Amino acid sequence: MRLFSLVLGLLLIVGAFAQQSPAIFLKVRTDVIVIVRKHNTGADLVEITAREPNYPAELLRSQIEKMCQAIGTPARGLAVGSSSAEGSTGQAFVRASFATNGIISNDGKLNIQPILRAFAGAPPPYTVKGLTLEFDNVAPSATTIQRYSLPEILNAEGRFTNNGPLRGIEYRVQLLSQDSNKIEFPNRYSQAKPKPKIVTPSAKNDRMPLMILFIVAGIAAGALVYFAMLRSGSKAHS
Repeated sequence: MRLFSLVLGLLLIVGAFAQQSPAIFLKVRTDVIVIVRKHNTGADLVEITAREPNYPAELLRSQIEKMCQAIGTPARGLAVGSSSAEGSTGQAFVRASFATNGIISNDGKLNIQPILRAFAGAPPPYTVKGLTLEFDNVAPSATTIQRYSLPEILNAEGRFTNNGPLRGIEYRVQLLSQDSNKIEFPNRYSQAKPKPKIVTPSAKNDRMPLMILFIVAGIAAGALVYFAMLRSGSKAHS
């Protein structure tokens, strides 16, 4: 029964993730495509294609080195060269492939921030404003980010694809700022817990116990006077 509940919950998450609005996918042009696959050895196999014709190979190489430095694992077997896209008219694109670690974690977290920061700030005409990030064979979970925005910095949207050449999570990211230091992208969704509300007693409430004390004391004093008068009256009659 528990296994059934877990499977049902996963199917609901995947279904909700797949039904996200493709607004950013429709309006944001892709300048750079990043494909990441997890190898059975645990390494992340990365392929990056820059779609701008004559994109400098050395610029792409430096961006990859910057990305891997932020991740904390250098690029292994880095190869950068020109390649024509399938189905194209033969136009060449610069493409890089390498292996690293720290992009796809074992618990499903995706380390996207170093990728975005590495491609921000490139000089025109090679400025990157739109990226497509594909994480092959990765299924969404309850903590997978579906949408993320930072005002005047970036917009991002993810979707899950279970057919075609890609089976996994795809993000389209729009960079509104080229300042890499401002770019942030959490590796998982977490709902902040509301802070406990601290009730500060008002001055009026502070005076209430004191007022009650005065009232009780007044009643007690009145009772003493009343009983004293009764005793005095009794003596006078006797």
